[in-house]
Amino acid sequence: EKGCLLYDIQQTVDDPRKFIVTEKWENGAALESHLKESFYHEFIISTTDMTEGPPDFQLCTSIL
Repeated sequence: EKGCLLYDIQQTVDDPRKFIVTEKWENGAALESHLKESFYHEFIISTTDMTEGPPDFQLCTSIL
């Protein structure tokens, strides 16, 4: 996807039911564009029955 520099899915060692999805975007505009895409919302809706609760989204910034 345009503006996406990294997309990674990891499974936690302590609890294999937990996953961490890391995305790195070129800039805020690229992230905003991604969040407006219909496939993004379709993915969230389609995975709702596979999760124990809503996703925990956290916006972070690189420090290194």
